Amino acid sequence: AAAGGVALCLLLGACTPARPALVRLETAQVADSLVLQVVAVGHARVNAGAPPALALEGETVVRFAGTIDPAAPDYFIGPSRVAIPAASRERRGTLHASVCPEGERVCRVVSLPVRLAASR
Repeated sequence: AAAGGVALCLLLGACTPARPALVRLETAQVADSLVLQVVAVGHARVNAGAPPALALEGETVVRFAGTIDPAAPDYFIGPSRVAIPAASRERRGTLHASVCPEGERVCRVVSLPVRLAASR
């Protein structure tokens, strides 16, 4: 039974600790728009060569923009942002971002499920 438990653990990926989040999505309603921003967590950096994108279900892909770091032009300084029209209904989608953890030479593609609340 123990061997079966180990195999199941490996198959489901439950044996490895969860990786800490590299980015978070922040939202704020401003007038008739919803401002979204991708913020790197800790010392991670968002790849400016592959800007974050939000694929909304049944809608288009929204691309984020930000200020490029002149000292390291492959990365954004601070959050990357986009404003989209506020909606009267909840929207769902997936955020995709290329994020470079501190001390690593290769960026990781992060995909996070997103649920945007209806506007007030």
